[in-house]
Amino acid sequence: MSLSTLIKTLSIILILSFQPIFIIAQNNSSIEGQVLNEKGEALKSATVFINGSQQITITNDEGKFKFEKLSIGTFPLVVRMLGYISHVQNIQLVDKNMFIKVILQEQNYNLQEVVIGTNNDSDKNYKLFKTNFLGKSKNSADCKILNDSVISLQFNKKEGLLKASTDEFLIIENKALGYRIKYLLRMFQYSTLTDVTLYDGQAVFEDLTGTEKEKLKWQESRKKAYYGSLMHYLRSVYQNTVLKEGFLTHPVFSTQFYEAVQAKDLSIDPRPVQFDTLVYIVDSAFISLKFKNELYVHYNPKEASRIKVDAKPEAAETILLNYDGSLLKLHLEEALIDEKGSMVHYNTFFIEGFWGNKRIADQLPFEYNPT
Repeated sequence: MSLSTLIKTLSIILILSFQPIFIIAQNNSSIEGQVLNEKGEALKSATVFINGSQQITITNDEGKFKFEKLSIGTFPLVVRMLGYISHVQNIQLVDKNMFIKVILQEQNYNLQEVVIGTNNDSDKNYKLFKTNFLGKSKNSADCKILNDSVISLQFNKKEGLLKASTDEFLIIENKALGYRIKYLLRMFQYSTLTDVTLYDGQAVFEDLTGTEKEKLKWQESRKKAYYGSLMHYLRSVYQNTVLKEGFLTHPVFSTQFYEAVQAKDLSIDPRPVQFDTLVYIVDSAFISLKFKNELYVHYNPKEASRIKVDAKPEAAETILLNYDGSLLKLHLEEALIDEKGSMVHYNTFFIEGFWGNKRIADQLPFEYNPT
Protein backbone atom coordinates (compact mmCIF):
# COMPACT_ATOMS: atom_id res chain seq x y z
CA MET A 1 0.00 0.00 0.00
CA SER A 2 1.95 4.36 -1.50
CA LEU A 3 2.47 4.80 1.92
CA SER A 4 0.18 7.82 2.27
CA THR A 5 -2.75 7.25 4.56
CA LEU A 6 -5.77 8.89 6.13
CA ILE A 7 -6.85 7.27 9.37
CA LYS A 8 -9.94 8.17 11.40
CA THR A 9 -11.43 7.05 14.74
CA LEU A 10 -12.59 3.81 13.17
CA SER A 11 -9.28 3.61 11.35
CA ILE A 12 -10.36 4.94 7.96
CA ILE A 13 -7.57 5.03 5.40
CA LEU A 14 -7.33 6.89 2.13
CA ILE A 15 -4.44 5.13 0.47
CA LEU A 16 -2.55 7.95 -1.19
CA SER A 17 0.80 5.23 -1.83
CA PHE A 18 0.75 0.03 -2.42
CA GLN A 19 -4.21 -10.07 -9.84
CA PRO A 20 -8.04 -13.12 -13.57
CA ILE A 21 -5.95 -13.54 -13.93
CA PHE A 22 -3.79 -16.66 -14.46
CA ILE A 23 -0.98 -14.38 -15.61
CA ILE A 24 2.51 -15.80 -15.24
CA ALA A 25 5.04 -13.20 -14.13
CA GLN A 26 8.63 -13.22 -15.34
CA ASN A 27 11.27 -11.14 -13.60
CA ASN A 28 13.20 -10.15 -16.72
CA SER A 29 12.27 -6.49 -17.11
CA SER A 30 14.26 -3.41 -16.16
CA ILE A 31 13.94 0.30 -15.45
CA GLU A 32 16.91 2.49 -16.21
CA GLY A 33 17.33 6.21 -16.49
CA GLN A 34 19.37 9.34 -16.02
CA VAL A 35 19.05 12.10 -13.42
CA LEU A 36 19.80 15.67 -14.51
CA ASN A 37 19.47 19.16 -13.08
CA GLU A 38 17.54 21.95 -14.79
CA LYS A 39 20.68 22.90 -16.77
CA GLY A 40 20.86 19.40 -18.23
CA GLU A 41 23.89 18.46 -16.16
CA ALA A 42 24.20 14.89 -14.85
CA LEU A 43 23.72 14.50 -11.09
CA LYS A 44 26.07 12.00 -9.49
CA SER A 45 25.24 10.12 -6.26
CA ALA A 46 21.51 10.85 -6.29
CA THR A 47 19.55 8.24 -4.32
CA VAL A 48 17.05 6.32 -6.44
CA PHE A 49 14.65 3.75 -5.02
CA ILE A 50 11.34 2.03 -5.69
CA ASN A 51 8.78 2.92 -3.06
CA GLY A 52 7.69 0.02 -0.84
CA SER A 53 10.52 -2.23 -2.02
CA GLN A 54 14.06 -3.32 -1.22
CA GLN A 55 15.35 -1.77 -4.45
CA ILE A 56 17.71 1.19 -3.90
CA THR A 57 20.76 2.51 -5.75
CA ILE A 58 22.71 5.70 -6.48
CA THR A 59 23.46 7.36 -9.80
CA ASN A 60 26.91 7.01 -11.39
CA ASP A 61 29.18 9.75 -12.80
CA GLU A 62 26.80 10.16 -15.76
CA GLY A 63 23.76 10.38 -13.49
CA LYS A 64 22.55 6.99 -14.65
CA PHE A 65 20.85 4.19 -12.69
CA LYS A 66 19.29 0.80 -13.42
CA PHE A 67 16.96 -1.68 -11.72
CA GLU A 68 16.96 -5.19 -13.19
CA LYS A 69 15.03 -8.45 -12.77
CA LEU A 70 11.68 -6.72 -12.33
CA SER A 71 8.28 -8.17 -13.16
CA ILE A 72 5.81 -6.14 -15.19
CA GLY A 73 3.52 -3.95 -13.10
CA THR A 74 3.51 -0.58 -11.37
CA PHE A 75 6.62 0.85 -9.71
CA PRO A 76 6.65 4.17 -7.80
CA LEU A 77 10.12 5.54 -8.53
CA VAL A 78 11.64 8.05 -6.10
CA VAL A 79 14.73 10.20 -6.71
CA ARG A 80 16.26 12.07 -3.78
CA MET A 81 19.28 14.39 -3.62
CA LEU A 82 20.28 17.00 -1.08
CA GLY A 83 19.54 20.49 -2.34
CA TYR A 84 16.85 19.34 -4.76
CA ILE A 85 13.12 18.68 -4.58
CA SER A 86 12.46 14.93 -4.40
CA HIS A 87 10.98 13.44 -7.57
CA VAL A 88 8.25 10.79 -7.45
CA GLN A 89 7.08 9.08 -10.64
CA ASN A 90 4.74 6.12 -11.03
CA ILE A 91 6.19 3.80 -13.68
CA GLN A 92 3.84 1.34 -15.37
CA LEU A 93 6.10 -1.35 -16.71
CA VAL A 94 4.31 -3.32 -19.42
CA ASP A 95 7.28 -4.01 -21.70
CA LYS A 96 10.58 -5.65 -20.89
CA ASN A 97 12.62 -2.47 -20.52
CA MET A 98 12.01 1.23 -19.93
CA PHE A 99 14.30 4.27 -19.97
CA ILE A 100 13.35 7.57 -18.33
CA LYS A 101 14.93 10.97 -17.77
CA VAL A 102 14.44 12.70 -14.44
CA ILE A 103 14.94 16.46 -14.09
CA LEU A 104 15.42 17.60 -10.48
CA GLN A 105 14.53 21.14 -9.44
CA GLU A 106 16.56 23.02 -6.87
CA GLN A 107 15.10 23.21 -3.38
CA ASN A 108 14.32 26.62 -1.88
CA TYR A 109 14.42 26.35 1.90
CA ASN A 110 12.00 28.48 3.90
CA LEU A 111 12.08 28.95 7.65
CA GLN A 112 9.06 27.25 9.22
CA GLU A 113 7.03 28.61 12.09
CA VAL A 114 7.71 26.67 15.28
CA VAL A 115 5.25 26.57 18.17
CA ILE A 116 7.29 26.75 21.36
CA GLY A 117 6.13 24.78 24.37
CA THR A 118 7.49 23.01 27.43
CA ASN A 119 9.59 19.85 27.34
CA ASN A 120 6.51 17.99 28.51
CA ASP A 121 4.67 19.33 25.44
CA SER A 122 7.49 18.10 23.19
CA ASP A 123 7.46 14.64 24.74
CA LYS A 124 3.67 14.47 24.44
CA ASN A 125 3.73 15.61 20.81
CA TYR A 126 6.42 13.11 19.87
CA LYS A 127 4.46 10.31 21.53
CA LEU A 128 1.37 11.31 19.50
CA PHE A 129 3.43 11.34 16.30
CA LYS A 130 5.06 7.99 16.98
CA THR A 131 1.76 6.29 17.87
CA ASN A 132 -0.06 7.53 14.79
CA PHE A 133 2.87 7.05 12.43
CA LEU A 134 4.20 3.65 13.51
CA GLY A 135 0.79 2.33 14.63
CA LYS A 136 -0.66 0.65 17.70
CA SER A 137 -0.12 -2.99 16.82
CA LYS A 138 2.11 -5.43 18.69
CA ASN A 139 4.86 -4.90 16.11
CA SER A 140 4.99 -1.16 16.79
CA ALA A 141 6.39 -1.84 20.28
CA ASP A 142 9.55 -3.20 18.62
CA CYS A 143 9.92 -0.26 16.22
CA LYS A 144 12.30 2.60 16.91
CA ILE A 145 13.02 5.79 14.98
CA LEU A 146 16.82 6.00 15.22
CA ASN A 147 17.16 9.65 14.17
CA ASP A 148 14.11 11.26 15.76
CA SER A 149 16.09 14.48 16.31
CA VAL A 150 15.60 15.37 12.61
CA ILE A 151 11.80 15.58 13.06
CA SER A 152 10.30 19.04 13.42
CA LEU A 153 7.01 18.96 15.37
CA GLN A 154 4.49 21.79 15.46
CA PHE A 155 1.28 21.78 17.48
CA ASN A 156 -1.53 24.29 17.05
CA LYS A 157 -3.50 24.16 20.29
CA LYS A 158 -6.43 26.13 18.90
CA GLU A 159 -6.95 23.73 15.99
CA GLY A 160 -5.72 20.68 17.89
CA LEU A 161 -3.46 19.87 14.95
CA LEU A 162 -0.04 18.23 15.19
CA LYS A 163 2.24 18.52 12.17
CA ALA A 164 5.59 16.83 11.55
CA SER A 165 8.20 17.38 8.87
CA THR A 166 11.80 16.55 8.05
CA ASP A 167 14.23 17.12 5.18
CA GLU A 168 16.03 13.83 5.82
CA PHE A 169 15.17 10.15 5.65
CA LEU A 170 13.68 8.79 8.86
CA ILE A 171 15.62 5.65 9.80
CA ILE A 172 13.23 3.16 11.40
CA GLU A 173 14.45 -0.10 12.92
CA ASN A 174 11.71 -2.71 13.03
CA LYS A 175 13.02 -5.52 15.22
CA ALA A 176 9.65 -7.27 15.09
CA LEU A 177 9.89 -7.96 11.33
CA GLY A 178 13.65 -7.63 10.85
CA TYR A 179 13.74 -4.56 8.61
CA ARG A 180 15.50 -1.22 8.60
CA ILE A 181 13.26 1.25 6.81
CA LYS A 182 14.30 4.52 5.23
CA TYR A 183 11.19 6.66 5.11
CA LEU A 184 11.02 9.93 3.18
CA LEU A 185 8.32 11.79 5.10
CA ARG A 186 6.67 14.33 2.82
CA MET A 187 3.82 15.32 5.13
CA PHE A 188 2.23 14.32 8.45
CA GLN A 189 -0.62 15.77 10.45
CA TYR A 190 -2.79 14.45 13.27
CA SER A 191 -5.95 16.05 14.64
CA THR A 192 -6.63 15.55 18.34
CA LEU A 193 -10.18 16.84 17.77
CA THR A 194 -11.22 14.33 15.11
CA ASP A 195 -8.60 11.60 15.69
CA VAL A 196 -7.71 11.78 11.99
CA THR A 197 -4.17 11.18 10.75
CA LEU A 198 -2.91 12.10 7.29
CA TYR A 199 0.59 11.25 6.17
CA ASP A 200 2.43 10.92 2.91
CA GLY A 201 5.83 9.49 2.10
CA GLN A 202 7.93 6.81 0.45
CA ALA A 203 9.84 3.91 1.99
CA VAL A 204 12.60 1.50 1.10
CA PHE A 205 13.36 -1.65 3.11
CA GLU A 206 16.60 -3.36 4.10
CA ASP A 207 16.99 -6.67 5.94
CA LEU A 208 18.48 -6.37 9.41
CA THR A 209 21.55 -8.43 10.26
CA GLY A 210 20.72 -11.05 12.87
CA THR A 211 21.51 -14.45 14.29
CA GLU A 212 19.97 -17.58 12.79
CA LYS A 213 17.53 -17.66 15.70
CA GLU A 214 16.50 -14.05 15.06
CA LYS A 215 16.09 -14.71 11.32
CA LEU A 216 13.76 -17.64 12.00
CA LYS A 217 11.73 -15.45 14.36
CA TRP A 218 11.51 -12.70 11.72
CA GLN A 219 10.34 -15.22 9.12
CA GLU A 220 7.44 -16.24 11.35
CA SER A 221 6.59 -12.64 12.26
CA ARG A 222 6.59 -11.63 8.60
CA LYS A 223 4.18 -14.44 7.79
CA LYS A 224 1.85 -13.30 10.56
CA ALA A 225 2.01 -9.73 9.24
CA TYR A 226 1.37 -10.89 5.66
CA TYR A 227 -1.53 -13.32 6.06
CA GLY A 228 -4.77 -11.36 6.16
CA SER A 229 -3.06 -8.12 5.11
CA LEU A 230 -4.20 -5.81 2.31
CA MET A 231 -1.19 -6.95 0.25
CA HIS A 232 -2.27 -10.57 0.69
CA TYR A 233 -5.86 -9.71 -0.24
CA LEU A 234 -5.03 -7.75 -3.42
CA ARG A 235 -2.69 -10.50 -4.58
CA SER A 236 -5.48 -13.04 -4.10
CA VAL A 237 -7.86 -10.80 -6.05
CA TYR A 238 -5.32 -10.68 -8.89
CA GLN A 239 -4.96 -14.47 -8.89
CA ASN A 240 -8.72 -15.08 -8.45
CA THR A 241 -8.05 -17.10 -5.27
CA VAL A 242 -9.78 -14.93 -2.67
CA LEU A 243 -11.77 -17.71 -0.95
CA LYS A 244 -8.94 -20.19 -1.30
CA GLU A 245 -6.62 -17.74 0.45
CA GLY A 246 -9.07 -17.46 3.35
CA PHE A 247 -10.81 -14.14 2.68
CA LEU A 248 -14.57 -13.66 3.01
CA THR A 249 -15.79 -10.70 0.97
CA HIS A 250 -19.40 -9.52 1.24
CA PRO A 251 -21.31 -6.71 -0.49
CA VAL A 252 -22.48 -4.01 1.93
CA PHE A 253 -26.05 -2.76 1.54
CA SER A 254 -25.93 0.01 4.15
CA THR A 255 -24.00 1.26 7.18
CA GLN A 256 -24.97 3.06 10.38
CA PHE A 257 -22.49 4.87 12.61
CA TYR A 258 -23.11 5.39 16.34
CA GLU A 259 -20.95 8.37 17.32
CA ALA A 260 -21.56 8.02 21.06
CA VAL A 261 -19.86 4.63 21.17
CA GLN A 262 -17.71 5.02 18.03
CA ALA A 263 -19.20 1.90 16.44
CA LYS A 264 -20.60 1.04 13.03
CA ASP A 265 -23.23 -1.52 12.01
CA LEU A 266 -23.12 -3.07 8.54
CA SER A 267 -25.99 -4.62 6.62
CA ILE A 268 -24.33 -7.20 4.35
CA ASP A 269 -25.17 -9.92 1.89
CA PRO A 270 -24.17 -13.16 3.71
CA ARG A 271 -23.13 -14.72 0.40
CA PRO A 272 -19.52 -14.07 -0.71
CA VAL A 273 -18.81 -11.85 -3.70
CA GLN A 274 -18.41 -13.48 -7.09
CA PHE A 275 -15.21 -11.83 -8.30
CA ASP A 276 -15.64 -12.90 -11.91
CA THR A 277 -18.37 -10.24 -12.06
CA LEU A 278 -16.15 -7.53 -10.59
CA VAL A 279 -12.74 -8.16 -12.17
CA TYR A 280 -11.47 -8.11 -15.74
CA ILE A 281 -8.01 -8.31 -17.33
CA VAL A 282 -6.64 -4.98 -18.55
CA ASP A 283 -3.43 -6.35 -20.10
CA SER A 284 -0.61 -8.71 -19.24
CA ALA A 285 0.30 -6.64 -16.19
CA PHE A 286 -2.92 -5.35 -14.63
CA ILE A 287 -6.45 -6.26 -13.66
CA SER A 288 -9.32 -3.89 -12.94
CA LEU A 289 -11.56 -4.27 -9.86
CA LYS A 290 -14.90 -2.41 -9.90
CA PHE A 291 -17.72 -2.56 -7.36
CA LYS A 292 -20.56 -0.39 -6.08
CA ASN A 293 -21.03 0.78 -2.52
CA GLU A 294 -18.62 -1.01 -0.17
CA LEU A 295 -17.16 -4.45 0.48
CA TYR A 296 -16.73 -6.03 3.91
CA VAL A 297 -13.61 -8.21 4.08
CA HIS A 298 -12.86 -10.68 6.85
CA TYR A 299 -9.91 -13.08 7.00
CA ASN A 300 -11.01 -16.48 8.29
CA PRO A 301 -9.51 -19.46 6.39
CA LYS A 302 -11.54 -22.08 8.29
CA GLU A 303 -14.86 -20.39 7.60
CA ALA A 304 -13.86 -19.61 4.00
CA SER A 305 -13.17 -23.30 3.34
CA ARG A 306 -16.78 -24.15 4.27
CA ILE A 307 -18.43 -21.51 2.08
CA LYS A 308 -20.63 -22.68 -0.79
CA VAL A 309 -20.19 -20.30 -3.70
CA ASP A 310 -23.55 -21.21 -5.27
CA ALA A 311 -25.57 -20.75 -2.06
CA LYS A 312 -29.15 -19.53 -2.40
CA PRO A 313 -29.99 -15.88 -1.61
CA GLU A 314 -30.57 -15.13 2.07
CA ALA A 315 -31.88 -12.17 4.01
CA ALA A 316 -29.44 -9.34 4.72
CA GLU A 317 -27.33 -9.85 7.85
CA THR A 318 -26.39 -7.08 10.29
CA ILE A 319 -22.92 -7.22 11.83
CA LEU A 320 -20.65 -4.92 13.82
CA LEU A 321 -17.48 -3.66 12.15
CA ASN A 322 -14.99 -5.03 14.66
CA TYR A 323 -11.23 -5.26 15.15
CA ASP A 324 -10.67 -8.05 12.61
CA GLY A 325 -12.87 -6.90 9.73
CA SER A 326 -12.22 -4.26 7.06
CA LEU A 327 -14.50 -2.03 5.02
CA LEU A 328 -13.34 -1.33 1.48
CA LYS A 329 -14.67 1.51 -0.69
CA LEU A 330 -13.48 2.75 -4.06
CA HIS A 331 -12.25 6.32 -4.08
CA LEU A 332 -11.72 6.14 -7.85
CA GLU A 333 -13.80 4.57 -10.60
CA GLU A 334 -11.74 1.37 -10.52
CA ALA A 335 -8.77 -0.25 -8.85
CA LEU A 336 -5.91 -1.17 -11.19
CA ILE A 337 -3.87 -3.89 -9.47
CA ASP A 338 -0.72 -5.81 -10.42
CA GLU A 339 0.53 -9.20 -9.26
CA LYS A 340 2.51 -7.69 -6.36
CA GLY A 341 -0.72 -6.37 -4.83
CA SER A 342 0.31 -2.84 -5.80
CA MET A 343 -2.16 -0.24 -7.09
CA VAL A 344 -1.46 2.02 -10.05
CA HIS A 345 -3.13 4.99 -8.35
CA TYR A 346 -2.16 5.76 -4.78
CA ASN A 347 -5.62 7.09 -3.83
CA THR A 348 -7.61 4.08 -5.03
CA PHE A 349 -9.37 3.05 -1.82
CA PHE A 350 -10.92 4.24 1.40
CA ILE A 351 -10.30 1.54 4.02
CA GLU A 352 -11.80 1.24 7.47
CA GLY A 353 -11.38 -1.24 10.32
CA PHE A 354 -8.63 -3.85 10.68
CA TRP A 355 -6.49 -2.69 7.75
CA GLY A 356 -6.91 0.87 8.98
CA ASN A 357 -4.91 0.03 12.10
CA LYS A 358 -1.93 -1.14 10.07
CA ARG A 359 0.80 1.49 9.80
CA ILE A 360 4.55 1.55 9.20
CA ALA A 361 5.29 -1.14 11.83
CA ASP A 362 3.27 -3.75 9.91
CA GLN A 363 4.41 -3.01 6.36
CA LEU A 364 6.31 -5.44 4.18
CA PRO A 365 8.28 -4.79 0.96
CA PHE A 366 6.53 -5.88 -2.22
CA GLU A 367 9.25 -8.49 -2.84
CA TYR A 368 8.00 -10.42 0.19
CA ASN A 369 6.70 -13.92 -0.51
CA PRO A 370 5.65 -16.17 2.39
CA THR A 371 6.51 -19.40 0.54
